[in-house]
Amino acid sequence: MVMIEDKELAQLFKAESAEHLARLDDGLLRLEKTPADQPLLEEVFRESHSLKGAARVCSLPCTRGVRGEGWGGGEVRIKNYA
Repeated sequence: MVMIEDKELAQLFKAESAEHLARLDDGLLRLEKTPADQPLLEEVFRESHSLKGAARVCSLPCTRGVRGEGWGGGEVRIKNYA
């Protein structure tokens, strides 16, 4: 298991990631009801990208090598480059 050694950074990441996950959860539930909502889809992708960025700042490997393709084009493909 990977740990963030800096306690202040770990607390900040925990709080920030909880916010991103809550917004992702809400967005995915709404997207389930309205899958053609392009602005909502983009909102969900921004949240996931922000969460991935926060994890990378903390050197967490859980999201390393995963990226989405087709941003804004209506088609989404996830590739794992790990």
